[in-house]
Amino acid sequence: MEDIFDGLQTPERVAMLESAEQKSFSDGQTIVAENTRNSDIFAILEGEVRVMVGSGDAATEVARLSEGAIFGEMSFLTHAMASASIIADGKVELLCVSHHNIKAMVDNDPGFSGRFYRSLACTLAERLHRANQRR
Repeated sequence: MEDIFDGLQTPERVAMLESAEQKSFSDGQTIVAENTRNSDIFAILEGEVRVMVGSGDAATEVARLSEGAIFGEMSFLTHAMASASIIADGKVELLCVSHHNIKAMVDNDPGFSGRFYRSLACTLAERLHRANQRR
Protein backbone atom coordinates (compact mmCIF):
# COMPACT_ATOMS: atom_id res chain seq x y z
CA MET A 1 0.00 0.00 0.00
CA GLU A 2 1.06 3.58 -0.42
CA ASP A 3 0.15 6.97 0.96
CA ILE A 4 -1.04 6.90 4.57
CA PHE A 5 0.28 3.39 5.13
CA ASP A 6 3.85 4.43 4.23
CA GLY A 7 4.32 6.56 7.35
CA LEU A 8 3.42 3.74 9.71
CA GLN A 9 5.74 1.35 11.43
CA THR A 10 5.57 -2.22 10.14
CA PRO A 11 3.60 -3.65 13.11
CA GLU A 12 1.10 -0.77 12.82
CA ARG A 13 0.69 -1.31 9.10
CA VAL A 14 0.19 -5.05 9.67
CA ALA A 15 -2.39 -4.43 12.42
CA MET A 16 -4.29 -1.95 10.26
CA LEU A 17 -4.31 -4.22 7.22
CA GLU A 18 -5.28 -7.28 9.27
CA SER A 19 -8.28 -5.38 10.62
CA ALA A 20 -9.37 -4.47 7.09
CA GLU A 21 -12.17 -6.16 5.20
CA GLN A 22 -11.65 -7.21 1.59
CA LYS A 23 -14.46 -6.16 -0.76
CA SER A 24 -15.16 -6.85 -4.44
CA PHE A 25 -16.95 -4.61 -6.93
CA SER A 26 -17.95 -5.17 -10.54
CA ASP A 27 -17.73 -2.78 -13.49
CA GLY A 28 -19.88 0.32 -13.02
CA GLN A 29 -20.73 -0.40 -9.40
CA THR A 30 -20.71 2.59 -7.07
CA ILE A 31 -18.29 2.10 -4.19
CA VAL A 32 -18.86 5.49 -2.55
CA ALA A 33 -21.61 7.89 -3.63
CA GLU A 34 -21.03 11.63 -3.66
CA ASN A 35 -22.80 13.49 -0.82
CA THR A 36 -23.18 10.37 1.32
CA ARG A 37 -21.52 9.58 4.63
CA ASN A 38 -18.44 7.42 4.46
CA SER A 39 -15.77 7.47 7.11
CA ASP A 40 -13.80 4.40 6.06
CA ILE A 41 -10.54 4.40 4.12
CA PHE A 42 -10.16 2.17 1.07
CA ALA A 43 -7.01 0.79 -0.55
CA ILE A 44 -7.16 -0.58 -4.09
CA LEU A 45 -5.71 -4.08 -4.28
CA GLU A 46 -6.63 -4.75 -7.89
CA GLY A 47 -8.33 -2.82 -10.68
CA GLU A 48 -9.13 0.80 -11.30
CA VAL A 49 -11.78 3.27 -10.14
CA ARG A 50 -13.12 6.49 -11.59
CA VAL A 51 -13.50 9.52 -9.33
CA MET A 52 -16.64 11.35 -10.48
CA VAL A 53 -18.10 14.71 -9.44
CA GLY A 54 -21.72 15.56 -10.23
CA SER A 55 -24.47 13.22 -11.31
CA GLY A 56 -26.18 11.97 -14.43
CA ASP A 57 -25.19 13.75 -17.66
CA ALA A 58 -23.39 16.43 -15.62
CA ALA A 59 -20.98 13.92 -14.02
CA THR A 60 -17.33 14.68 -14.70
CA GLU A 61 -14.42 12.31 -14.22
CA VAL A 62 -11.78 14.14 -12.19
CA ALA A 63 -9.33 11.29 -11.60
CA ARG A 64 -8.60 7.60 -11.97
CA LEU A 65 -7.05 5.57 -9.21
CA SER A 66 -5.46 2.16 -9.55
CA GLU A 67 -3.67 -0.51 -7.54
CA GLY A 68 -2.01 0.84 -4.41
CA ALA A 69 -4.01 4.08 -4.28
CA ILE A 70 -6.25 5.01 -1.39
CA PHE A 71 -9.46 6.99 -1.14
CA GLY A 72 -11.90 8.02 1.56
CA GLU A 73 -9.29 9.81 3.63
CA MET A 74 -10.91 13.25 3.25
CA SER A 75 -14.25 12.09 4.65
CA PHE A 76 -12.42 10.13 7.34
CA LEU A 77 -10.62 13.27 8.44
CA THR A 78 -13.41 15.84 8.16
CA HIS A 79 -16.48 13.67 8.83
CA ALA A 80 -18.03 15.50 5.85
CA MET A 81 -20.10 13.93 3.11
CA ALA A 82 -18.13 12.32 0.28
CA SER A 83 -16.94 14.99 -2.16
CA ALA A 84 -17.03 12.61 -5.15
CA SER A 85 -18.40 9.28 -6.27
CA ILE A 86 -16.03 6.36 -6.67
CA ILE A 87 -17.07 4.00 -9.47
CA ALA A 88 -15.48 0.64 -10.31
CA ASP A 89 -13.98 0.54 -13.80
CA GLY A 90 -13.93 -3.18 -14.38
CA LYS A 91 -13.49 -5.68 -11.55
CA VAL A 92 -12.09 -4.03 -8.41
CA GLU A 93 -10.74 -5.56 -5.20
CA LEU A 94 -10.40 -3.26 -2.20
CA LEU A 95 -9.36 -3.33 1.41
CA CYS A 96 -11.71 -1.34 3.61
CA VAL A 97 -10.22 -0.05 6.86
CA SER A 98 -13.08 1.01 9.10
CA HIS A 99 -13.15 4.31 10.92
CA HIS A 100 -13.89 2.38 14.10
CA ASN A 101 -10.69 0.30 13.81
CA ILE A 102 -8.50 3.31 13.03
CA LYS A 103 -10.04 5.30 15.87
CA ALA A 104 -9.30 2.46 18.30
CA MET A 105 -5.65 2.39 17.21
CA VAL A 106 -5.42 6.20 17.49
CA ASP A 107 -7.00 6.22 20.94
CA ASN A 108 -4.72 3.45 22.24
CA ASP A 109 -1.37 4.74 20.95
CA PRO A 110 -0.41 8.43 20.78
CA GLY A 111 2.67 7.53 18.71
CA PHE A 112 0.52 5.81 16.11
CA SER A 113 -1.84 8.77 16.14
CA GLY A 114 0.97 11.20 15.30
CA ARG A 115 2.38 9.02 12.52
CA PHE A 116 -1.05 8.29 11.05
CA TYR A 117 -2.22 11.91 10.96
CA ARG A 118 1.14 13.14 9.66
CA SER A 119 0.96 10.59 6.84
CA LEU A 120 -2.62 11.63 6.16
CA ALA A 121 -1.58 15.29 5.96
CA CYS A 122 1.30 14.46 3.59
CA THR A 123 -1.04 12.43 1.37
CA LEU A 124 -3.54 15.26 1.11
CA ALA A 125 -0.80 17.86 0.53
CA GLU A 126 0.66 15.77 -2.30
CA ARG A 127 -2.76 15.40 -3.94
CA LEU A 128 -3.32 19.17 -3.70
CA HIS A 129 0.10 19.77 -5.21
CA ARG A 130 -0.65 17.46 -8.17
CA ALA A 131 -4.06 19.09 -8.68
CA ASN A 132 -2.49 22.54 -8.73
CA GLN A 133 0.05 21.41 -11.33
CA ARG A 134 -2.76 20.25 -13.66
CA ARG A 135 -4.27 23.74 -13.83
